[in-house]
Amino acid sequence: MARFRQRIHPGFLATFLMIGVTIVWPTLGLARQGQKQLVPESFILNDVASKAIGAEWLTEAERRELRVFHGVWDRRDLIHPTDQAFIALNAWNFDDPSLSNPKVPVEIRAEALLNKGEVRDALALLEDTLSIRASRIRAEAYEMLGEMDKAEDAVGPAIALLLAKQIEDPDELTEAVKAMVIRARIQGQPSRDFQTMMSLLAKAGHQIDRLYWPARLEEAKLLLDKHNTRVAVQVLAPSLQLNV
Repeated sequence: MARFRQRIHPGFLATFLMIGVTIVWPTLGLARQGQKQLVPESFILNDVASKAIGAEWLTEAERRELRVFHGVWDRRDLIHPTDQAFIALNAWNFDDPSLSNPKVPVEIRAEALLNKGEVRDALALLEDTLSIRASRIRAEAYEMLGEMDKAEDAVGPAIALLLAKQIEDPDELTEAVKAMVIRARIQGQPSRDFQTMMSLLAKAGHQIDRLYWPARLEEAKLLLDKHNTRVAVQVLAPSLQLNV
């Protein structure tokens, strides 16, 4: 099985930089020689992910989808606008034409607008969208605008969907946890539901799909918010081998 080398996804990089400030900065004067680079320039794709991509029973479309998700794609894989938009969003390339293509799911386009700072435009785009991710983006947008009552109202549908049904989709579970984080932050209770959120992320990234790297990234962020930096590193480090 071929092993792929990758560049680091900006979300991982940002989290590692926060971790690096916490761990490395206080000790720079103590162990400069022989200190390993905290954030490597490249790394090797996890063997399990590599084998999953090469599984004989996959269709070529399924194989292509996995290559895109795990960051080992090339231009030949980006045949659909949604694939192009997924890559552009993950690379924080918010001006990429794919992110304004109406064929791309509205949540991806709205997320790009939000990250770009075009908050009102993101809200307008999501006006008739009721998914968990849309609710989370909407709540985050209102929070950025300082409209906390609207943010709290916006996060409600995502929490309600989580409570109303047994969610078995790792993406939806991860988005629901992100919504819970926003609610806790708005209500001034950052530790609220911490164990529940960690359990949901464990279900998404360790039970339903062990290769689902976004859940692991959110786990690390939650642990970092709780100042549990060393465990955050332990959670995040293996995930660097799952996505650019």
